[in-house]
Amino acid sequence: MATLPEFSKLGSGGRITLPKAVRQALGLVPGSKVAFEMWESQVRMRCVDDPARQDPAIAGFLTVLNNDVESGHHLSDLPCGVAAAMYEALARHAQPKR
Repeated sequence: MATLPEFSKLGSGGRITLPKAVRQALGLVPGSKVAFEMWESQVRMRCVDDPARQDPAIAGFLTVLNNDVESGHHLSDLPCGVAAAMYEALARHAQPKR
């Protein structure tokens, strides 16, 4: 992932304003939650999924899917070529960027 050279100034009370490019890249909107993680002398910020904002249909689907996987029901082999395409895409994604 490319880095964005964005800067912000620390204001009163320790507040900062996230640059617009960062907010847009992360899909942050007013009310979005973020987490800060300290690692040595660096701070990493990440989005925190807010359960109140999640689509209940997706949560229901994931529950059904998880139950099927755990019980072994409704499972079958992938169609011919799908697994190979997934492995190829994974290999391309894992290659270092030049």
